[in-house]
Amino acid sequence: MLSWLYECVTGALGFESVAAPGPPMVAKPSPPSAAVRAVRIPANGSPPHLVQLHTIDVRFECATGRVRCRIPDMRKYWGADEAWTQRDCTECTVNSHSIPSINGVYYGWKSYAVDHLPLSEHTGFYGDAFIVRSTRERDEHGWWVYGDVPDGFITSFAFNPVLTCLRNG
Repeated sequence: MLSWLYECVTGALGFESVAAPGPPMVAKPSPPSAAVRAVRIPANGSPPHLVQLHTIDVRFECATGRVRCRIPDMRKYWGADEAWTQRDCTECTVNSHSIPSINGVYYGWKSYAVDHLPLSEHTGFYGDAFIVRSTRERDEHGWWVYGDVPDGFITSFAFNPVLTCLRNG
């Protein structure tokens, strides 16, 4: 929490601090948008499928469920109001899968905006849910890097445990 507060104080205004003595504080640049392939789990019961999302900078949002500064932009599916700000993220790890490219860390995103999105009778989520893959690495500026969800993930035995993790998270 304190590191996020520090980032906001030192980088939110986009210029160097002149109030404090000592070396100037240089604002951290906004993270670049990156395309990431994610699993979309539609609320209407249609089959999960891969979609392309772009990441956005959410450092200065007052949103719940904010675990990272750069996240996939799901506003196209949730809208930009309460459904977007009332989001949650759960981390799930897949180890020892028979297809090594499936192994990795996945993040499940869901909204809990009960008054703004319909409850899906198929998934138990409010609105669509999403699964993205993390590389557990940071880029040259320190921003988290997402990887594409691999082909075959949805039909693999790893999908259901990650979905269960998202439901329980």
